[in-house]
Amino acid sequence: MQQPQLFYESLVELELLTFFGYWQILTGFFAFVALLGIWWHIGRKQKDFGQVWLALSVLCWSFSGSVEVYFANQTNQEVEVVQKALDAELANMDGARLEDGGFTAALDKLEARKAKQKTLLDGLRSILSLLNSLFILMALPTFRHIPKPIEFLLQSKAWFPFIFLAFLICFLAILSTFAAGPSHFTVVLDVIYALVPTLPFLGWILWESFDKRGLKILAWLSVLCIAFTTVAQLYKLYADDPILILMAAVFKTSLIMIFFALALSWVKELSEFVVPQPGHLYLYFDRHKSASGKVVHIIRLKGLPWPAELPLTLTRSPFNLLLKFAQHKQQEADGWLEIKPKKGSRNGKEYDIQDHNQLIRLLSSLLDEVARQQGGTSLDRKQLKEVLFESSPERERLIRLRIPPVNLHIPNALKDL
Repeated sequence: MQQPQLFYESLVELELLTFFGYWQILTGFFAFVALLGIWWHIGRKQKDFGQVWLALSVLCWSFSGSVEVYFANQTNQEVEVVQKALDAELANMDGARLEDGGFTAALDKLEARKAKQKTLLDGLRSILSLLNSLFILMALPTFRHIPKPIEFLLQSKAWFPFIFLAFLICFLAILSTFAAGPSHFTVVLDVIYALVPTLPFLGWILWESFDKRGLKILAWLSVLCIAFTTVAQLYKLYADDPILILMAAVFKTSLIMIFFALALSWVKELSEFVVPQPGHLYLYFDRHKSASGKVVHIIRLKGLPWPAELPLTLTRSPFNLLLKFAQHKQQEADGWLEIKPKKGSRNGKEYDIQDHNQLIRLLSSLLDEVARQQGGTSLDRKQLKEVLFESSPERERLIRLRIPPVNLHIPNALKDL
């Protein structure tokens, strides 16, 4: 009989959905609590909210599992009615047949209910998938190692408005499909939101994070995980079967493990990084002409995790800014430099530093030069700033070198510049 076979297939699908739902609830919630625990003990002190966004993205999978379990339980009553009708027909018990048409009518009613619920289930799944992608995109700017080609985008003021606007458009479009009936459009929207900005950027940043920390195997595993997740997302566009559930379980488990590996590698990096005492830091300046007649600006930093004799060649602007810091440290009692406020100068006052971007460019130039000569560095920009500079506890726009004046070596030819 074809109809009983369809019913048994529906039973298997329902049981699989229920199992997968409970798996998502437990796994997602456990991962959420664990990632949030890492943030509470470590990230909170660093004022780093990246783990919070990643934890919330994983929590979305737990909510998705709750939705699937709810709809599976809602269908169980109809299943029991159909099962009773099927048992009656198979036993040829005419008196036990349902008055409204028996097994066939009950099965049709079940299929109609499943079709109606699937529209709502797909919509809620897509909304939670959108939230998952949104939280991941919110976490990306907080990563310590961001590839240079996309750093300007993730650190720009337009990043958060852009991802929120894209999320809002997709969210409203999904809501509009609820009243229109069954539609594959809801699945397409969350897949597009995952494929266009989320997965490529996440994969690139995961590679950069593990690679910069010397964890090559994890870097390649993260690439494989993102590639498999991409395939699973594309498969959602063409099928909705048990294979998709298996693929979802695999890529969600893999991503959770990658997130934990990332968090633990970050903890390891923090534990290995110790801010050196100011008295152990030495800064040497040099400026001379090369054989071609070009002026070369060189500094040497001693006391950092790279060779003391490593000559770092800088362009004129970052070199002069660092030199200004050193000169103020030697010539003035406090050595503070003031950064110009964002709203502009006040009463025509001249400021030592025109904006925060000057400092960012200086730190980036130092790290880029070290990475070029050494093939990489364990320091990031935030750590290097903590090593070299200190901010005033009273005024946030005041900053100075941490290095003592006696440890600053400025040639006489540069002192009057």
